[in-house]
Amino acid sequence: MNNKRASLLRKIVIVIVGLMMFVPLYICIINSFKSTEDIIRNPFSPFVDLTFNNIRSVFVNPNMNMFNMYKNSFALVIVSLIIILVITPMAGYYIARSSKKRGNLILTIYLAGMMIPPQVMLIPLVKIYSNLGLLGSFTGMYIFYSGAFVSVAVMLFSKYIKSIPYELEESAYIDGANPLMVFWRIIFPLLKPVTATVAIFVGRAIWNDFLMPLYLLGGKGSETVTTGIYKAIGPYSADWGTVFATVFVSAIPMVILFLSMQKHFMGGLTDGAVKS
Repeated sequence: MNNKRASLLRKIVIVIVGLMMFVPLYICIINSFKSTEDIIRNPFSPFVDLTFNNIRSVFVNPNMNMFNMYKNSFALVIVSLIIILVITPMAGYYIARSSKKRGNLILTIYLAGMMIPPQVMLIPLVKIYSNLGLLGSFTGMYIFYSGAFVSVAVMLFSKYIKSIPYELEESAYIDGANPLMVFWRIIFPLLKPVTATVAIFVGRAIWNDFLMPLYLLGGKGSETVTTGIYKAIGPYSADWGTVFATVFVSAIPMVILFLSMQKHFMGGLTDGAVKS
């Protein structure tokens, strides 16, 4: 009887959480294809007079070059992810295969970087970037994002690699392989689930970041999706149809990324969690 009640309670909680996740998405999607008058009248109602004018206005708005914003955001995400996904798996491998005391010490040093909120570093970063000539450049953004997300990536990779049997590497060492060959030929191909997890976490965070591109990048023509939307729509826009359509269009790449990697994403979250 208690098991049935617990199962029922879990199902109720899942339904409630699912509705909490679904309602904002539903509101955003349906209102992207409704006129502002219909949205104000009833934002929760389904389509009344289906219109694509809102979506069209996003791409033809002279104040908002959506294609250029896409290009800038994709550049930040892709280049930063390449740097992170080349460096952090090797660091995670070293931590995972080191002694427990040394590995925990190195991991703690990495995790210390997660304790400082990026907002606290904003003013020092602006001053440092200004002195180095990196303010307003994409190179500065690549450096920032690579450093900002290296901690969480190293943690995920190190925990996952600990779940991989060491016997796989021993056989390669017996055959004369060196540590670099062992990592790239044996370990790295097994890291697809956790790589997908890091790619989704980091990619989503970079894509949705607003504060750092606003202050560190800035400049006309250098807008990302978030800063471009802010500058084009502004804080006092009354055209809700365009606002919802812009948010919907800007979210599509991240939705596609998650749907294409969700299988590996869940594996990266769960595999290796039972070992430390």
